[in-house]
Amino acid sequence: MIRLLVVILVVGLSGCSQQAIIEKVVSDDDQAFAKAQIEALRSRDFDSIEKVADPSIKGRGLRNTLSKMADLIPAAEPVSVELVGAYVTKSFGQTSTDITYEYSYPEQWLLANVATRKTPAGVTIVGFNIRPLDQSLEEQHRFTLSGKSVVQYVILVLAMAVPIFSLCVLVVCIRTPFKGRKWPWVLFILVGIGRIAVNWSTGDWFISPVHFQLLGASISAPFYGPWTVAVSIPLGAIMFLIMRNSLRAVKDGSQLTASHEVPGTESQFGP
Repeated sequence: MIRLLVVILVVGLSGCSQQAIIEKVVSDDDQAFAKAQIEALRSRDFDSIEKVADPSIKGRGLRNTLSKMADLIPAAEPVSVELVGAYVTKSFGQTSTDITYEYSYPEQWLLANVATRKTPAGVTIVGFNIRPLDQSLEEQHRFTLSGKSVVQYVILVLAMAVPIFSLCVLVVCIRTPFKGRKWPWVLFILVGIGRIAVNWSTGDWFISPVHFQLLGASISAPFYGPWTVAVSIPLGAIMFLIMRNSLRAVKDGSQLTASHEVPGTESQFGP
Protein backbone atom coordinates (compact mmCIF):
# COMPACT_ATOMS: atom_id res chain seq x y z
CA MET A 1 0.00 0.00 0.00
CA ILE A 2 2.84 2.43 0.87
CA ARG A 3 4.61 1.71 -2.43
CA LEU A 4 1.36 2.25 -4.33
CA LEU A 5 0.79 5.64 -2.64
CA VAL A 6 4.35 6.72 -3.45
CA VAL A 7 3.92 5.77 -7.12
CA ILE A 8 0.63 7.68 -7.34
CA LEU A 9 2.23 10.74 -5.73
CA VAL A 10 5.23 10.72 -8.07
CA VAL A 11 3.06 10.28 -11.15
CA GLY A 12 0.79 13.11 -10.05
CA LEU A 13 3.66 15.50 -9.39
CA SER A 14 5.46 14.65 -12.62
CA GLY A 15 2.32 15.38 -14.63
CA CYS A 16 1.90 18.87 -13.16
CA SER A 17 4.90 21.21 -13.08
CA GLN A 18 5.38 24.04 -10.62
CA GLN A 19 4.75 26.62 -13.31
CA ALA A 20 1.53 24.91 -14.43
CA ILE A 21 0.20 24.98 -10.87
CA ILE A 22 1.08 28.66 -10.40
CA GLU A 23 -0.57 29.58 -13.70
CA LYS A 24 -3.88 28.32 -12.32
CA VAL A 25 -3.76 31.01 -9.62
CA VAL A 26 -3.94 34.04 -11.94
CA SER A 27 -6.00 34.58 -15.06
CA ASP A 28 -4.62 34.96 -18.57
CA ASP A 29 -5.71 38.60 -18.59
CA ASP A 30 -3.75 39.35 -15.41
CA GLN A 31 -0.66 37.71 -16.86
CA ALA A 32 -1.04 39.57 -20.15
CA PHE A 33 -1.33 42.89 -18.32
CA ALA A 34 1.77 42.20 -16.20
CA LYS A 35 3.84 41.11 -19.20
CA ALA A 36 2.74 44.20 -21.14
CA GLN A 37 4.09 46.46 -18.38
CA ILE A 38 7.40 44.58 -18.29
CA GLU A 39 7.73 44.86 -22.06
CA ALA A 40 6.95 48.58 -21.84
CA LEU A 41 9.74 48.93 -19.30
CA ARG A 42 12.16 46.99 -21.52
CA SER A 43 11.37 49.33 -24.45
CA ARG A 44 11.52 52.35 -22.10
CA ASP A 45 7.93 53.28 -22.86
CA PHE A 46 7.47 55.00 -19.53
CA ASP A 47 4.42 56.98 -20.62
CA SER A 48 2.25 53.89 -20.97
CA ILE A 49 3.32 52.68 -17.52
CA GLU A 50 2.56 56.03 -15.92
CA LYS A 51 -0.93 56.01 -17.43
CA VAL A 52 -1.88 52.88 -15.46
CA ALA A 53 0.15 53.70 -12.35
CA ASP A 54 -1.89 53.95 -9.16
CA PRO A 55 -2.09 57.40 -7.52
CA SER A 56 -0.29 55.93 -4.49
CA ILE A 57 2.97 55.53 -6.50
CA LYS A 58 2.67 58.47 -8.86
CA GLY A 59 5.00 61.38 -8.31
CA ARG A 60 8.00 63.24 -9.60
CA GLY A 61 10.33 60.35 -8.76
CA LEU A 62 8.40 57.69 -10.70
CA ARG A 63 9.97 58.43 -14.08
CA ASN A 64 13.48 58.38 -12.59
CA THR A 65 12.76 55.09 -10.81
CA LEU A 66 11.45 53.49 -13.99
CA SER A 67 14.56 54.63 -15.85
CA LYS A 68 16.86 53.02 -13.26
CA MET A 69 14.85 49.80 -13.42
CA ALA A 70 15.05 49.74 -17.21
CA ASP A 71 18.84 50.05 -17.00
CA LEU A 72 18.94 46.72 -15.15
CA ILE A 73 17.32 44.84 -18.05
CA PRO A 74 19.75 43.40 -20.65
CA ALA A 75 19.31 44.60 -24.22
CA ALA A 76 19.28 41.04 -25.59
CA GLU A 77 16.11 39.00 -25.90
CA PRO A 78 15.49 36.61 -22.99
CA VAL A 79 16.18 32.93 -23.53
CA SER A 80 13.10 31.98 -21.50
CA VAL A 81 10.41 33.54 -19.33
CA GLU A 82 8.86 31.59 -16.46
CA LEU A 83 6.06 32.47 -14.09
CA VAL A 84 7.56 31.84 -10.64
CA GLY A 85 5.14 33.58 -8.31
CA ALA A 86 1.47 34.55 -8.21
CA TYR A 87 -0.74 35.76 -5.37
CA VAL A 88 -4.35 36.94 -5.61
CA THR A 89 -6.43 38.43 -2.80
CA LYS A 90 -9.98 39.76 -2.94
CA SER A 91 -11.54 42.11 -0.43
CA PHE A 92 -13.94 45.07 -0.27
CA GLY A 93 -14.81 44.94 -3.95
CA GLN A 94 -11.23 44.97 -5.22
CA THR A 95 -8.74 42.34 -6.35
CA SER A 96 -5.02 42.59 -5.62
CA THR A 97 -2.63 40.60 -7.80
CA ASP A 98 1.11 40.05 -7.37
CA ILE A 99 2.88 38.36 -10.29
CA THR A 100 6.58 37.53 -10.61
CA TYR A 101 8.42 36.35 -13.73
CA GLU A 102 11.93 35.00 -14.05
CA TYR A 103 13.71 36.16 -17.22
CA SER A 104 16.64 34.02 -18.28
CA TYR A 105 19.49 35.53 -20.31
CA PRO A 106 22.71 33.89 -21.52
CA GLU A 107 24.75 35.20 -18.57
CA GLN A 108 22.14 36.60 -16.21
CA TRP A 109 18.71 36.07 -14.66
CA LEU A 110 16.16 38.69 -13.77
CA LEU A 111 13.11 38.77 -11.49
CA ALA A 112 10.34 41.11 -12.63
CA ASN A 113 7.48 41.70 -10.20
CA VAL A 114 4.24 43.56 -11.00
CA ALA A 115 1.60 44.21 -8.34
CA THR A 116 -1.83 45.46 -9.46
CA ARG A 117 -5.14 46.52 -7.97
CA LYS A 118 -8.38 45.87 -9.86
CA THR A 119 -11.49 47.90 -9.02
CA PRO A 120 -14.68 48.74 -10.94
CA ALA A 121 -12.81 51.82 -12.20
CA GLY A 122 -10.08 49.69 -13.84
CA VAL A 123 -6.67 48.13 -13.22
CA THR A 124 -3.73 50.10 -11.81
CA ILE A 125 -0.13 49.27 -10.92
CA VAL A 126 0.62 49.55 -7.21
CA GLY A 127 4.11 48.01 -7.33
CA PHE A 128 6.89 47.36 -9.82
CA ASN A 129 10.25 45.79 -9.10
CA ILE A 130 13.25 44.49 -11.06
CA ARG A 131 15.94 42.39 -9.36
CA PRO A 132 18.98 40.90 -11.13
CA LEU A 133 20.11 37.39 -10.09
CA ASP A 134 23.43 35.60 -10.46
CA GLN A 135 21.68 32.25 -10.92
CA SER A 136 18.17 30.97 -11.45
CA LEU A 137 15.82 30.48 -8.51
CA GLU A 138 15.80 26.74 -9.12
CA GLU A 139 19.58 26.56 -8.87
CA GLN A 140 19.73 29.07 -6.01
CA HIS A 141 17.36 27.03 -3.85
CA ARG A 142 18.50 23.56 -4.90
CA PHE A 143 18.75 21.17 -1.95
CA THR A 144 22.40 20.27 -1.46
CA LEU A 145 24.55 19.15 1.46
CA SER A 146 27.71 21.03 0.55
CA GLY A 147 28.71 24.32 2.15
CA LYS A 148 26.20 24.22 5.00
CA SER A 149 26.66 25.32 8.62
CA VAL A 150 26.83 23.12 11.71
CA VAL A 151 23.35 24.28 12.75
CA GLN A 152 21.91 23.18 9.42
CA TYR A 153 23.49 19.73 9.65
CA VAL A 154 22.32 19.26 13.26
CA ILE A 155 18.72 20.22 12.44
CA LEU A 156 18.74 17.97 9.37
CA VAL A 157 19.98 14.97 11.39
CA LEU A 158 17.39 15.61 14.09
CA ALA A 159 14.67 15.99 11.44
CA MET A 160 15.49 12.45 10.30
CA ALA A 161 16.01 10.94 13.76
CA VAL A 162 12.98 12.35 15.60
CA PRO A 163 10.31 10.74 13.34
CA ILE A 164 12.07 7.37 13.59
CA PHE A 165 12.26 7.72 17.37
CA SER A 166 8.59 8.72 17.59
CA LEU A 167 7.46 5.80 15.40
CA CYS A 168 9.48 3.31 17.47
CA VAL A 169 7.96 4.65 20.69
CA LEU A 170 4.52 4.50 19.06
CA VAL A 171 4.98 0.80 18.34
CA VAL A 172 6.05 0.22 21.94
CA CYS A 173 3.00 2.14 23.14
CA ILE A 174 0.64 0.09 21.00
CA ARG A 175 2.15 -3.19 22.23
CA THR A 176 2.08 -2.15 25.89
CA PRO A 177 -1.00 -3.21 27.91
CA PHE A 178 -2.52 -0.11 29.55
CA LYS A 179 -4.46 0.44 32.72
CA GLY A 180 -6.56 3.18 31.08
CA ARG A 181 -7.19 4.63 27.63
CA LYS A 182 -4.37 4.36 25.17
CA TRP A 183 -5.44 6.68 22.33
CA PRO A 184 -4.52 9.96 24.12
CA TRP A 185 -0.97 8.72 24.44
CA VAL A 186 -0.91 7.65 20.78
CA LEU A 187 -1.88 11.18 19.71
CA PHE A 188 0.61 12.73 22.15
CA ILE A 189 3.44 10.60 20.75
CA LEU A 190 2.57 11.47 17.14
CA VAL A 191 2.84 15.23 17.70
CA GLY A 192 6.03 17.21 18.31
CA ILE A 193 5.95 20.32 20.50
CA GLY A 194 7.65 23.59 19.56
CA ARG A 195 9.67 24.13 16.39
CA ILE A 196 13.18 25.09 15.37
CA ALA A 197 13.53 25.64 11.63
CA VAL A 198 16.33 26.61 9.29
CA ASN A 199 16.26 28.16 5.84
CA TRP A 200 18.37 25.69 3.86
CA SER A 201 19.47 28.30 1.32
CA THR A 202 20.48 31.15 3.64
CA GLY A 203 21.19 29.29 6.89
CA ASP A 204 18.90 31.59 8.90
CA TRP A 205 17.17 29.76 11.72
CA PHE A 206 14.27 30.65 13.98
CA ILE A 207 12.34 29.18 16.93
CA SER A 208 8.57 28.89 17.40
CA PRO A 209 7.81 27.87 21.01
CA VAL A 210 4.08 27.35 20.37
CA HIS A 211 3.89 24.95 17.44
CA PHE A 212 2.65 21.41 16.80
CA GLN A 213 4.19 19.18 14.16
CA LEU A 214 3.27 15.67 13.04
CA LEU A 215 6.03 13.19 13.94
CA GLY A 216 8.14 16.11 15.16
CA ALA A 217 9.77 17.06 11.85
CA SER A 218 9.11 18.49 8.42
CA ILE A 219 10.86 19.60 5.24
CA SER A 220 9.04 21.86 2.81
CA ALA A 221 9.53 24.48 0.13
CA PRO A 222 7.21 26.88 -1.70
CA PHE A 223 7.29 26.87 -5.49
CA TYR A 224 10.65 28.26 -6.63
CA GLY A 225 11.44 29.05 -2.98
CA PRO A 226 14.00 27.88 -0.41
CA TRP A 227 13.70 24.62 1.49
CA THR A 228 12.88 24.83 5.19
CA VAL A 229 13.94 22.00 7.52
CA ALA A 230 12.22 21.95 10.91
CA VAL A 231 12.26 19.75 13.99
CA SER A 232 10.19 19.65 17.19
CA ILE A 233 10.63 18.13 20.63
CA PRO A 234 9.07 14.62 20.80
CA LEU A 235 7.71 15.40 24.25
CA GLY A 236 4.99 12.78 24.14
CA ALA A 237 7.40 10.00 23.19
CA ILE A 238 9.86 11.01 25.91
CA MET A 239 7.19 11.21 28.60
CA PHE A 240 5.75 7.83 27.63
CA LEU A 241 9.13 6.13 28.01
CA ILE A 242 9.55 7.73 31.43
CA MET A 243 6.06 6.77 32.61
CA ARG A 244 5.74 3.45 30.83
CA ASN A 245 6.12 1.26 33.92
CA SER A 246 3.49 3.20 35.83
CA LEU A 247 1.09 3.04 32.88
CA ARG A 248 1.55 -0.68 32.27
CA ALA A 249 -1.46 -2.82 33.19
CA VAL A 250 -0.89 -5.70 35.62
CA LYS A 251 -1.15 -9.09 33.96
CA ASP A 252 -4.08 -11.39 34.74
CA GLY A 253 -3.54 -13.48 37.84
CA SER A 254 -0.78 -11.33 39.29
CA GLN A 255 -3.15 -9.67 41.77
CA LEU A 256 -4.97 -12.82 42.88
CA THR A 257 -4.84 -13.24 46.68
CA ALA A 258 -4.22 -16.71 48.10
CA SER A 259 -6.06 -18.01 51.18
CA HIS A 260 -3.74 -19.11 53.92
CA GLU A 261 -4.72 -21.86 56.26
CA VAL A 262 -2.99 -22.68 59.51
CA PRO A 263 -2.22 -26.42 59.68
CA GLY A 264 -4.16 -28.34 62.25
CA THR A 265 -7.07 -25.95 62.54
CA GLU A 266 -10.56 -26.43 61.16
CA SER A 267 -13.63 -24.29 60.97
CA GLN A 268 -16.86 -26.13 61.66
CA PHE A 269 -20.45 -25.05 61.81
CA GLY A 270 -23.32 -26.99 63.27
CA PRO A 271 -23.18 -30.00 65.47
